[in-house]
Amino acid sequence: MASIYQKEKNVIKSYPALRVIELDKAGNTATLHGGDADAINLKAGDKLYELRHGTKHQISSVASYALEGGECPFKAREHAEKHGHDLYFIFGLGSTITAHKRDQETFIGVTIGDKVNFEGKLFEIVEQWNRNIGLIEITK
Repeated sequence: MASIYQKEKNVIKSYPALRVIELDKAGNTATLHGGDADAINLKAGDKLYELRHGTKHQISSVASYALEGGECPFKAREHAEKHGHDLYFIFGLGSTITAHKRDQETFIGVTIGDKVNFEGKLFEIVEQWNRNIGLIEITK
């Protein structure tokens, strides 16, 4: 199974426990999968760092979450649609101050208005209340 194109373009910030990178745009690889060449490619579980507020998030979907938990993605999607839940989402990650050394985590830097290719769809990252971010699907 081929992986999606994600190439690190630049290191934006680097601290002992946190590294924020900029991803290269999808370019020609996007056209193979119906994506946008000017967007970045994201996959479920990618950790995001919103650059304006310095907040940490993770991107996911109902289907990928179901697969991760060993559940049927079709049933999960049907259940979510029936109950009016978002099928694609970004959620906030907490922070912890520790006294011990830990491995450096890598986050992908994003800003409000960025376009992202995610699970075969094109989205825009939007600002939400309380320094959260979300996804709005862009239809071509």
